[in-house]
This record gives sequence, structure tokens and C-alpha cells, in this order.
Amino acid sequence: RSLHLRGGTDLILELQNLILIQDSLINLYETFKLTSEYAGNNRYLRELNLSPIIDFKSSNISCPEYFKADLRIFDFKSWALQLVEIIERNIRPAIDQLIAVDAEINKLHQRIQKDSVSVLSELSILENKVNKTPLVKFDPEPFPVLLLKLKLSELAHGSMQSLGREIRTSENLPDHANQFQSELRSLFRMDSLCESVKKRDLEKDELDYRYFIENTFGTLSVLNTYLSSTTDYALQQTQIINNNIQQLNERLKWMINGLDSIPVKSGLSSAKWIPLLIQDENLTVGLNQINEQMLQGYFFRITGSRVASLHAEFPLDPMVFAKHKALLLSALVTGSKDGSVYFSIISSKENLQGKNNVNVAKIYAADGLSWSKAFNLPGNPIQADYLQDSGELSVTIESPAGQQIFLISKDGTLKP
Repeated sequence: RSLHLRGGTDLILELQNLILIQDSLINLYETFKLTSEYAGNNRYLRELNLSPIIDFKSSNISCPEYFKADLRIFDFKSWALQLVEIIERNIRPAIDQLIAVDAEINKLHQRIQKDSVSVLSELSILENKVNKTPLVKFDPEPFPVLLLKLKLSELAHGSMQSLGREIRTSENLPDHANQFQSELRSLFRMDSLCESVKKRDLEKDELDYRYFIENTFGTLSVLNTYLSSTTDYALQQTQIINNNIQQLNERLKWMINGLDSIPVKSGLSSAKWIPLLIQDENLTVGLNQINEQMLQGYFFRITGSRVASLHAEFPLDPMVFAKHKALLLSALVTGSKDGSVYFSIISSKENLQGKNNVNVAKIYAADGLSWSKAFNLPGNPIQADYLQDSGELSVTIESPAGQQIFLISKDGTLKP
């Protein structure tokens, strides 16, 4: 296999020289036989037979035994011709194709550096050429394929960075988070491929694929420098992005409303803002403890920028919906499909004298709070549905008598 892979110009010249040597040998031996016969000396004439070389390493090639009647020598000419044919018809064209792919990769890399554009749409064509190389017939893990995959991973990361420049001008922080994760995945692949290359026997690979290395990196020393700098870059960028992700995750936890920070991730609360319901990247409902005597409910639609836009605050009975009773409180939200109207329901699970305290607030996307009203229902709400046609609110409660449905009109009246 190594002879096939090392089929550079020098090896082909050596094999062609070997063919000429065997031709000369046979011609000289035939001349020797004719001369001996002419001189009447047939005592040392032997029949020259050529033995095929099946496997160069296991053929036990040694010097011929000249005193045997059957003088056998190995057929180096046929072996060399076959080897040259394989190199010229299979190995060299396959490596030339990979060298051409490397040139295309370099051009795309220059485009990214010059124009800050993504070339992701063009990578699949190059990846297909690399993965389908005929070299795998001779080497299951060709070194050039691994190197080109590494360079393609660089292009993928460069493209991710180019896309990120546009995304990071957006105010939508979750888009920033997704972008950072994409860049991080591309860096992990770069680092993984670098480590795979370093684990190989590079000196042997340099011998097997000298022709490829000379026409891409130039020398093994340049290749080693490239691997070292690429690894350092991947590690450095990974650290930077991880720091950015950590800072961004902190920003994503809170909605900013003036001087206040409202928790919008599960498990968070503050002395003032106590969430009862958080729908990730959608909305949140909870309690706003203004002071010991004053308590409000709140509704916020979660924005990607984490700067509050649509929100409403409405009074609650501090005796019923007290902060220390938060574990006994629950919240539901429903609204129109187009997001133009919402209903926020905050209820107490305490059933006192057969009644549960329920607060319902109606919020318009355009105008904010429309109304907020308190109700006493014979159970705790477990489901709420907005009736699009009538504009009414349907509230399903769980009571000792079973489930019941109550309707609240669009102006906030409990219908009998």
C-alpha cells in the first residue's frame, strides 16, 4: 500500500529504471547463451524463468540459485509496470483531485476574509468530493482527506462568524445564543480534527503523501505550524465564546422594565418580583410586592431584547395573594391566536367556605390593561380558553363536585 501511496515522480522514475534493468538483464543473458552455444560450451547454460511477485513484502525475495537447472528470478518488470499503472491511473489522479479541492478551499477562505460572507452553501460540494475520493480503496483513512476536512471545518467556522456579524446587530438575544452555540460546535469540530491529525504518525504520512503535502502545505514543518496555530485558535475562540455565552445567559434570565428586573427563567425570583407562571420566550405572570401593604399582579410578554414592551400590572388583595402564600397560588394565561388580547388568571388554591379567590385581568396588546376583577369560584381554575367568536373567557375549575366551566364576558362579568 505504501508504495502505491508514495508514487511520486521519483518513485515512478525508479520503477521505470527497474524495468530497463530487467530488460537489459534478459538481453544480456540471451547474448550469453548464444555466445556459449557458439563456443560449444553448454555446461553452465540454464533456462531463465520469471516468477511473479504476488506480494512484495511476503514474497521472500532473495538472490537466484545459479547452479540449478531451473534458474528463477523474480519478474520485477511486470510488478513495476503494474505498480506504475496503478499509480498513474488511480493514485495520482485521486491526489490531484484533492489538491484541486484544496485550491478551491483556499479561494473560499480568501472570500470569507475579504468580503465577510458565508460559503456554507458551497461546502457540501467540496465535502462530497473529499468523502468520495478513490484513495479509500488503497487507504481506509487517507491523510489528505483528514487535512481537507480540517480546512473545511475552518471554512464552516468562518462562515458562522460571518453570519454572526449580521445576527449580533439584532436585538433578539436568543438569536445571539443560537449563534454562539453554532460557532461553538464548529470550533469543537475544528479542535477534534486537529487532535485526530496530531495522533497520526506524521512522519509516515509525510512519506506516503509527500506529493500531496508538497503541493498544498509545502513541507511537513509548515503543516505542523498550521496544526499548532489552528489548535491554539480553536481553544482561544472557545474560551471567548464560552465567556460570551455565560454573560448572555445572565441577560436572558431577566426582563428589564425601567429600573426593575423581572425574572423570566424558571427557578428565579427576587424580593419584589415573584413569578407564578413562565412560558419560555413567551410570557410570564406573577406577583409584584410593592411594599408590605401593597401587592400587584403582573403580566409581561417576554421579548427577545429583554426590554419590556407589552405588560400590565393590576391590584391584588394582599391578604389573599400574599408573597408568603406563593406556593398556594397558581396562574393561567390564554388569549387570541394573533396575540392581540390576553387573559391572566391568578388564583389561590385555598378553598375557604367552599370558595377560591380568583383574579382575572384582560390585557390588550395595543392598549395594555383593559380590566382586572376578582371572583369567588367553587374551585381552583385548571384550564382557561379564549372564545374567539364571542370574546368570552371560558374557565374550567376543579371542585369537590367535579369539573365545572364558568364563562366571563368580554367586559368582565361572570355569566350565570
